[in-house]
Amino acid sequence: MDPIYIMRTIPDETPDEIVRYIYANAVNWQHNRVSWLEIIEGKVIQRIWFFRNYKVRGRYDTRYTECVRKISGDSRIIWRNGYFTSGVMNDPFQPVYYPKDVRNTYYGYQETKFEKEDFNVWNEEKVDLFGRNIPILNLGVLAETKYKYCAYPENCDLMHYLAIYDKDNAVEFFGKCGLYPYPSLVKLAKKDKSLCRFIRDNAAEIDLYGPQAALYAFKHNVGVVEARRLCEEKARIDRMVREDIPEVKETGIDRKRLVEYLEKQKAGTHRRGFYYFASSYNDYLRAVKALGLDLNDTKNIFPNDFKRMHDLRIDEYTALEAKKDMIKRKKLYNDFAKKARELKRLEWSAGGYCVVIPDDISDLIREGNILHHCVGKMGYDLKVIKGTSIIAFLRKTEDKETPLYTVEYRIDLGKIAQCYGRNDTVPAQEIRDLAEEWGSYVKKLMKGSENGKRNNDKSEQRAGA
Repeated sequence: MDPIYIMRTIPDETPDEIVRYIYANAVNWQHNRVSWLEIIEGKVIQRIWFFRNYKVRGRYDTRYTECVRKISGDSRIIWRNGYFTSGVMNDPFQPVYYPKDVRNTYYGYQETKFEKEDFNVWNEEKVDLFGRNIPILNLGVLAETKYKYCAYPENCDLMHYLAIYDKDNAVEFFGKCGLYPYPSLVKLAKKDKSLCRFIRDNAAEIDLYGPQAALYAFKHNVGVVEARRLCEEKARIDRMVREDIPEVKETGIDRKRLVEYLEKQKAGTHRRGFYYFASSYNDYLRAVKALGLDLNDTKNIFPNDFKRMHDLRIDEYTALEAKKDMIKRKKLYNDFAKKARELKRLEWSAGGYCVVIPDDISDLIREGNILHHCVGKMGYDLKVIKGTSIIAFLRKTEDKETPLYTVEYRIDLGKIAQCYGRNDTVPAQEIRDLAEEWGSYVKKLMKGSENGKRNNDKSEQRAGA
């Protein structure tokens, strides 16, 4: 039977040792924890009290949550919530338990409402009731169980320690050394006696600096303190590279050497170092990968002239991407060209200016690049293909090749939507009037086409009749 269920038969009482501990250690606005062990049919149950002490109008009130834990399974169950109260500090505490679904107000203090589900499964985000340094007031009861030789070191979570001990009693060695049985160390120590001796001789430092530093110190024959410094330095470098040069992931490039390489690069008199070149190197590495170059070749990873090789690889990469894009967008280019041929009839001229319909998507890109606006981007080519807009170039009649103004006519709205010059500047009123005049011309032609199509459809229907 589940020991948690069996505990329901235990009287609702708080051990006197816990009451005295809370009485001696409750401090205003300070979190405190204390625990007590119960042995149920040979199984260990840990009862934990989380408490805070308040003083309200001269009256002391210690509010707490009691939890129970077991070694395996669901080990975080809220048992009950309540408070100790007394008229003066010298009076004995009297435990009072809150009903699970009642909100309590005590001397102006509104107690947190505990929902029913809170009493079934503990939510770790609410309060940290568990961890390493929870005083256990009756640890000696373990001597009456199968854990009497577990050598619990008292500096780690008891339930986690006993769970590991259940799986492998070799962790007793770590307990005797005063260490938590880190799985990485336990696995290796069982195979290597020299590592066991190293752990025993350096237990104090390992307890402070952890298993990573211990393994590094053992493998490289350095002190644990120095190993911790080297591990932190490696972690710092790995973090820098991971955050600023994500393309390095899964390449096997030596992170430390990469940082040293970029630190030596310089551009100008004052600009140099890792952070200045990290973004450029990330772009360079992306190009190297796309071009299929050997990532094990030092010449590709750490070129002597980084700036020259960066520009070269980026140019090659851009050309490759353009070729791929041309293949991918071949159908798109063909559809645009077909639509452009249909719209050629809308070209127009007046007052020394003319409206030119672009023949190809590349014409849109050229227009946008020269005039520094977004007509070659932002999906304007798709608008033309779908038939929702007409993109046209307004230029001087005597010089049709030189971009001046770009016009968008919205077919669905039947009017000019945009007319801009270089850098998205609004043209003079004269140019805007010409654009509107062309818009009226387009609307008239579009309307005539629709009427003609409608009349042809009717004629076909009559002929069919």
